[in-house]
Amino acid sequence: MVYTCDGAGHSPPLAWTGAPEGTAQFAVLMTTLANDGLKWNWVLYGIPAGVTALAESTAGIGVPGLTSDGPALAYSPPCSQGPGAKTYTFTVYALSAAPALDAPADSVTGQVLAAAIDHLILSSRRLNVTYTR
Repeated sequence: MVYTCDGAGHSPPLAWTGAPEGTAQFAVLMTTLANDGLKWNWVLYGIPAGVTALAESTAGIGVPGLTSDGPALAYSPPCSQGPGAKTYTFTVYALSAAPALDAPADSVTGQVLAAAIDHLILSSRRLNVTYTR
């Protein structure tokens, strides 16, 4: 609960291994499928290739992008609305190069980043978690 809007709202710790040869950097996206479409809860890119973990409430690693729930360039904790469990998907992407972005850093949304990295993905891993309020 500490990683939700009902708790402290900290970003969770994440760790990964097995990056493919040629990985230049990583990106992390956290999404959920809401009643009104795909939502972006965490947009983080420009993570150096030597980084294989993010600490709880990570800061200073990578470049944060805009989430769907406001103008903050930060993790937006799950805050499920409506009945039933909601699934949140964390995806770590190993990228062959830095994405070429057509938006200034303070305007990069999940959708913009996903489109920019599509052809750079060497590998990806997903983790699904559910949350019910």
